[in-house]
Amino acid sequence: MKFIDKIAQGFSYDESKVVGYSEEELKKIEDFYLIKIAGDLRDFMLEMGRCSGGLIRTGNLNFYDKHATIRNHLLLQEFVKDELGKIKEHEYLGGIFVFAMEDEDTIYYFLRTKAESYIKTYVGEKTLSNDPNIVYCYDENEEKVCDTGLTFIEYLKKEVLLTQKEYKESEIWQGELIVI
Repeated sequence: MKFIDKIAQGFSYDESKVVGYSEEELKKIEDFYLIKIAGDLRDFMLEMGRCSGGLIRTGNLNFYDKHATIRNHLLLQEFVKDELGKIKEHEYLGGIFVFAMEDEDTIYYFLRTKAESYIKTYVGEKTLSNDPNIVYCYDENEEKVCDTGLTFIEYLKKEVLLTQKEYKESEIWQGELIVI
């Protein structure tokens, strides 16, 4: 089963417009953003990392922001890492990838992306999952990080449902993480 079909939930998309990254491009993204792309994120990036063929059009996913530059993407990653450091959430700093923003860009969703961060981490009473598909959330207003209880696929399914409910235009969004 194709990755996009795992999240489509029966909704249509333009298969000819679905665009991912090559293995070589993923390696460049890993080197450029200092991350490791694994699990469902890897499957997503390979198949539909640039464009979902119109399946997702919410504007929440950074992947498809046609107005964002590479500099914007890098600054976002660094901003969230700095914020996590300020609130002493150091266990997340080993490697994260911020992939979505909500609530006027004050809530940030990310995955842990470094191989060493897949090892269960115990910090005080907090146990971090070793699953690279777990979505975490940083709320800038509350200065708090939490496990959303969602996997990456579940988060994407939520975005598909939001698209189908609220975005009726047929525009197909496409973004870029490496080409300048």
